[in-house]
Amino acid sequence: MLRHRVTTVGLLTAIFVFSLELPAQQVVLALRKGESLQQFGARVVPKDGKILHAVVRGDFGPTNGNVVILFGSDGKRGFAGWVLVPEGPEYRKLILPDREFPASTEIRAVFFAQAGHEGRALFVLCKHISGVGRYPGNITPFYTTYVYGSDGNRITELVDVEDQLDPVGSLSTAHQVLQRLRELGS
Repeated sequence: MLRHRVTTVGLLTAIFVFSLELPAQQVVLALRKGESLQQFGARVVPKDGKILHAVVRGDFGPTNGNVVILFGSDGKRGFAGWVLVPEGPEYRKLILPDREFPASTEIRAVFFAQAGHEGRALFVLCKHISGVGRYPGNITPFYTTYVYGSDGNRITELVDVEDQLDPVGSLSTAHQVLQRLRELGS
């Protein structure tokens, strides 16, 4: 009898641990008939989630027609995000790494572009206000472009591309980022 309990507990533990390794990456979502991308995004984000940028569709990694939803919650600086990869009429959800910020942040642009040998990537351009200095004269915003790649099954941050792109934090528009990519030979 004791041996059976230990085996059952071990099996339940293994199932629990395995389920922790497969988070929301396996969730499948579908766009409803007549639903816009913005309506879709508002419907599928967590209840406490607030869309932080227009939902966009684009190609990156090995897949085309990916839907990107970036959201946050009240009292939290930064963003969470999903890349929804199309699989027939449904989407499989991949999770972007959470992004926490020590400063006030606004997402300025979300776009897709060639990132050198990394292939097509997702770019998220953010404006930060650090709060250092006295408002308004001494506060200067700075900008960060976060770059993500995908193999179709997971999202990874392309830190090397980010570092080459704008180490100073001065590129404030998507146009400037794209121009810098061209200068780098992407």
